[in-house]
Amino acid sequence: MDANIPASTAISNYLSDYIYTYLDIDDETSLLILKFNEDKDKPDSEFKNVTSSILSKFLNTTRTTRTGSAHKHAGISVRTFLSSMLVSALYFFVQVLLFTFLRNKLKHLYQAKTVLHPIKPQDEVKLEIRTNGNKNMVQNFFKYTFGWVNIVIFCPIDRYRDPAGLDAYFLQRFLYMLIFLFFSLSAINLPVLIPIHYLSGFIGLQGLVDLPKEAQMNTPWLDRINMSNIVLKDPNKLIFHLFLSIFVILWFHIILVSELKHVHEISKKSSLSAEYQSILYVENIPESTQGDKIKITNFFNSISPNCLINIRFLPQRCGGLRAFYKELEDLETKLEKLAMEIVLEKYFLVAKPKLGGKCDKLKKYWRRYRLFCNRIAFILKTPQRYRGYVKRTNWKMALSQLHKPWLQIHWRNKQLYVEERYKLFKQTSQRYKIHLKLWQEKCQALEKWNDEQYLLQHKDCQSQVFLSKAFITFSCPAIAHTFDKLLTAGNIRDWNNTLVGTNPHDIIWSNICISSASIKFMRSALASTLCFLIIIGWVIPVAFIGLVSQIPYVASIIPLLSQVTTKSELVNDIIAGIFPVVTLVFITEFVPFILRWFSYLKCCRTGAEVEIDVQKWFFVFLFIHVFLVVTISSGVSLVVERILYNPVSIPTLLAHDLPKSSNFFCSFVLIRGMAYSGGNLIQLKELLFELFYYKLTIYNPHKRWERMKNIPLFQWGSIYPIFSVLGCIGIIYSVIAPLILPLCCIAFALVLFSFKYLFIYQIEKGTPSETFGKLYPQALMQLYAGVYCMEFCMMGLFALSNSYKLCTCMVVAFALTIIAHFKISEMYLSKVHGSPFQTHSQFTDRYDRLEENLDKDFKIPFSDGNHNACLWLPRDDAGITEREAAVFTSKEITCDLEKCFLSSCGDIILHPQDDCNY
Repeated sequence: MDANIPASTAISNYLSDYIYTYLDIDDETSLLILKFNEDKDKPDSEFKNVTSSILSKFLNTTRTTRTGSAHKHAGISVRTFLSSMLVSALYFFVQVLLFTFLRNKLKHLYQAKTVLHPIKPQDEVKLEIRTNGNKNMVQNFFKYTFGWVNIVIFCPIDRYRDPAGLDAYFLQRFLYMLIFLFFSLSAINLPVLIPIHYLSGFIGLQGLVDLPKEAQMNTPWLDRINMSNIVLKDPNKLIFHLFLSIFVILWFHIILVSELKHVHEISKKSSLSAEYQSILYVENIPESTQGDKIKITNFFNSISPNCLINIRFLPQRCGGLRAFYKELEDLETKLEKLAMEIVLEKYFLVAKPKLGGKCDKLKKYWRRYRLFCNRIAFILKTPQRYRGYVKRTNWKMALSQLHKPWLQIHWRNKQLYVEERYKLFKQTSQRYKIHLKLWQEKCQALEKWNDEQYLLQHKDCQSQVFLSKAFITFSCPAIAHTFDKLLTAGNIRDWNNTLVGTNPHDIIWSNICISSASIKFMRSALASTLCFLIIIGWVIPVAFIGLVSQIPYVASIIPLLSQVTTKSELVNDIIAGIFPVVTLVFITEFVPFILRWFSYLKCCRTGAEVEIDVQKWFFVFLFIHVFLVVTISSGVSLVVERILYNPVSIPTLLAHDLPKSSNFFCSFVLIRGMAYSGGNLIQLKELLFELFYYKLTIYNPHKRWERMKNIPLFQWGSIYPIFSVLGCIGIIYSVIAPLILPLCCIAFALVLFSFKYLFIYQIEKGTPSETFGKLYPQALMQLYAGVYCMEFCMMGLFALSNSYKLCTCMVVAFALTIIAHFKISEMYLSKVHGSPFQTHSQFTDRYDRLEENLDKDFKIPFSDGNHNACLWLPRDDAGITEREAAVFTSKEITCDLEKCFLSSCGDIILHPQDDCNY
């Protein structure tokens, strides 16, 4: 080291030289590059050789593996495109055929609604099978197997609007709207643009215009029909693109305004007639009125006389009461499980299948086989009937007595097993009664504060018992909605943070009990920061997962894959078309769970608020990672740099990259539609759980009932953004690559078909996290992202072709779109989310006493003090259940034998309910 150079400077120079041997900055993209030189550093082992190969293939890149990955589909042949479509279509049809076979075998899974409420629709009665010998046997078979297809296609969506909920109804209307939008655009854009694109390219101009030799090449057919085929030297026909772009914008706004008007009318009627709409939740009650029902009643009656019916304060110690209530439910479930084990153990000892006098031999053997299988399954489900232990013996004694076993397995006889179940049932019932008594005492201590005399005697202790939050029941839903707007209309510190129409089963009690404003702010800020980091930082897992799609890189590392990819051209085409799309779908499946947890961290008070928050963030994530990241080839850092320092270049960037990605998104939209539709029908996760979990464990009749009613349970906040992004992609490429328009229609039609089946045959009621149509207007407004991107791209394309007049017209259209966006948000969204104000007399006749009593009895579930165990036990022909129910009743445990019954084969069958609005 030179003595004249300071030590700190020498160390700094050394580290700088060392770092720059592995890192560099790309001058064109300003991206950080990880350098790896195989020739310079030869590995000295086979393991290091594999490692160096991976690093050299993966790290020596200026972009992530999916940044601009859609450009790899530019120039693909029709064969490659159709190969990827064919594989997806075959997989979809296999799913549909498998579903058609399983839907009649597993009716409790795929036709739960018809099992619980076996009332046939009028359309299905026409499809009943009436056999006359062998006549029309094939026709009847197809009616029985595929008759549901006709019902699903022609069933109107208005039929199940009320039972399924507004969020479910509006999702299907959203799909209908997208189908109509893209079908109408297809009828206009396809006949005009495809001939223009095909004839305006290099091949169409050969012989007419002097072109360079490098331009005279064979352009793949798919690239000939999109806008990238237009030669910049002959941009005269771009005037058609301007007119059609303006038509797309105008037609979108016409449909948007029409839908928002419809949403306003439907939401106003349905939200006011829904359950719990007379309940208003209020926070920050003034300390002078906290816990005092009389003062609060006088406050509201001074504004609207005789409007208030009941007040329910939120107790301070919600956590302890909720824990007590949860343990009560667990004990009740355990009691029902023990009772079922006792009943089934005794039943299988005497059970014999009913054969009947005219029963053929095949049915006899089948029923005996079913009884045998159920008996064996029950024995396997109850491993506690066996016990084994290692007998601890002296090792010297074991050596002297070699015949003495180290392990002894004691097989319990059946009588001993039943006696132990009785003993455990008695212990559990005693625990349940003790726990129930303690919980009821805590609830009664809270009820004392409803007594006026007790309230006057302990007036100073009110703030120590209740939070400054309450649920207020009004005489009319319209009054509750009106007060909701009045209390939040100004910057007031009291009577704010209101919620109206809250379902008590949807409330997140751990969040609603938080009173500290600083804690709420910190949690909300932290969650929002994490959401931004997830959106930005998801490029890292995308890069590693996207390595799978880099077939040449992986093939150079794995010899077996290299042989496959080089020998089979068909496999190469299929992989090239499928892998990028599958990768794109795979990485988006985990994000909603993360965003949902962040919404909980933000102190969202209800599941409905969580769904609304997830919808906003998930759309941003999907639009960036499903569309922008795979479209823009310049890298994320360069895009951010251009937005900050040179935003005028964004249209040019989009114009350069969007046409190259058209083939990818044409295949992506259709593949995504088929995959989503097939997944909706087959429900693979629920099928696997049913076959490998629930079949191997005893779950009580209560659990069976709840599972059948909640299959499937949709979380609409993470479903709407998927189709909003697909709709944006369709709008963006409606002029650039009009071939995407009919593909969007097919994709959305398949998804709509699957949802209609679920609402006809499976979904019985809406989810507790019902937003009453608030998700649909947000999804409609999110389509503006597609409109803006299309306008930016058209500006850039017109500018690149030196058609500045057309570019100026598009700039004007862009400005008018912004104004229309603002006006529509101001005029229609305020109506949709506003108070459905009506006079009291207009709604008095709409709510009968049953609805009023339902609202009056609103109680916090874990603090009402009313909970008694009621065991559902299956009735049997041998009378075993009735005798056991008498024993359980003597222990003060109520039993209900009317909910289910045991068949002669040992199957537990739930009784249908007659009170169904099917």
